[in-house]
Amino acid sequence: MKCGRCKAVLHSNDEGRICLSCKLYVYLWRLVNPGQKKKDDKKRWAKHKDRLLMEKIAWQKTEHGKRVRAALGRKYNNQLRAEMITAYGGCCTCCGESQPEFLALDHVHGGGREERRARGGTLGILRRLKREGWPTDAYTVLCHNCNMAKQFYGICPHRRKAEVAA
Repeated sequence: MKCGRCKAVLHSNDEGRICLSCKLYVYLWRLVNPGQKKKDDKKRWAKHKDRLLMEKIAWQKTEHGKRVRAALGRKYNNQLRAEMITAYGGCCTCCGESQPEFLALDHVHGGGREERRARGGTLGILRRLKREGWPTDAYTVLCHNCNMAKQFYGICPHRRKAEVAA
């Protein structure tokens, strides 16, 4: 097999399509010309768009492609959820629970089901809230217990205790 740049014979320890000396040259060239790679990629995309799209689609259908995409999706979802929890105080506004696995987004005035249906699920809601700068007028973070109690009984038992004591 030959190097794709200099046509030298590739050795068994050379990985990929170019030899080690060409890899070093490309690495150094990119350090000296940092913006050029982006320009070259745009030119390559414009010239070979159809073929590159077909290759991307074919890769996404492979088992490895499916696993990689799923892992990236989970990572993005977890980061977005953690950002939401941090933006809304990091703990349940009712009882103070701070374990992230127990926390959920609460619609203060109700209507969560309708919004999830309209926005394409919880992820759609989180994307919109992030875009809007995490508005606090209609959303807060509650633990799942407080959220369910609010849904079923109209008020969380923690709030009821506070009202009775006052």
